[in-house]
Amino acid sequence: MIDTEEIDLVIELLAAENDGMAREEAQRVVGERRGVAMRTIRRRRDRTAARLRDAAPKYLAAIA
Repeated sequence: MIDTEEIDLVIELLAAENDGMAREEAQRVVGERRGVAMRTIRRRRDRTAARLRDAAPKYLAAIA
């Protein structure tokens, strides 16, 4: 199961990048808002992306 907090983080990062921020800058800003280091943001982002990749085939099979 993917926690909504993890999804919110990815959405927040993507929104910052779509607003024109460079990826590293977006990670820094989001990290500051959440009170964590950029390294933590990157780890959480990567973990969430991996979980989404793993869940995608199951989701697609369920809706087929």
